[in-house]
Amino acid sequence: MKIYTKSGDQGETGLFFGGRVPKSDARCEAYGEADSVVSYMGLARALCLDKDNKELLLH
Repeated sequence: MKIYTKSGDQGETGLFFGGRVPKSDARCEAYGEADSVVSYMGLARALCLDKDNKELLLH
C-alpha cells in the first residue's frame, strides 16, 4: 500500500475544513498540543484505579 506521493508537500498541510497552511502555522501547533492533551487524559483514565476519578476524567 503506497502512503506517499513522491511529490513533496512544499511545507504545507491541509486543514480539516479546507484550505492549506504552512506546517509552522500556529493552528498546527495548537492542534498537536490539543491532541497530546487528549492522549494524556486517555492514559490517565486507563491507569486510574479509583472509579470516581476515572469517571471524572471522562468528562
